[in-house]
Amino acid sequence: MNVNGLNWKIKFTNKESDLIVDGTTRLGVTDRNNLTVYLFDGLYGNLLRKVLLHELTHVWLFSYGYHLDVGVEELICGFVDSYAQDIVFMAEDLLDKNIFKENL
Repeated sequence: MNVNGLNWKIKFTNKESDLIVDGTTRLGVTDRNNLTVYLFDGLYGNLLRKVLLHELTHVWLFSYGYHLDVGVEELICGFVDSYAQDIVFMAEDLLDKNIFKENL
């Protein structure tokens, strides 16, 4: 997938070495050095969606040159994985109802 001119890969894996960050095994890891998102291959359904949204947020941050403190970065990614879908659905619903008809 291409984000801001960078070609990222998404790989499902069960190799623990791909999913370890700071000594902790994760469900997803975004490696900015090799432009790869690693997702645990046992993910499915809503948990897969949540982890994918989280990791894609890292991809967008890295691809657009944001270099944040890891705590701030994780806070942003956590917010997006929890609320992005609801925000987009609400925006689409409001636009579909034409409540902004005079502004479009």
